[in-house]
Amino acid sequence: MDVINAVRCDKILVEFLRVNTWIKQWFDIDFSEYTLKQSNYAHLPLEAKQRYLSLITGFEQMSVCEDVSEHYDYWQQHINNNPDDCCNLRK
Repeated sequence: MDVINAVRCDKILVEFLRVNTWIKQWFDIDFSEYTLKQSNYAHLPLEAKQRYLSLITGFEQMSVCEDVSEHYDYWQQHINNNPDDCCNLRK
């Protein structure tokens, strides 16, 4: 997180990794937190995503792009700078 927090810009767009069999083969990381299954992918639970997101600091605007429907609803209502534009591309 230190590398991310060292970036100096106004906006950040966060997208959490979704995992399938191929991705597990490509990365040598611990996937044990990926316990939520949806659309043939494993995802982090919302609570884990919230925990990781809380470690990101120093940005005026933060948005989260999301594949899990229920999680998208949460980000849209509570985090995303522009609830109508999940990527916050508009000025």
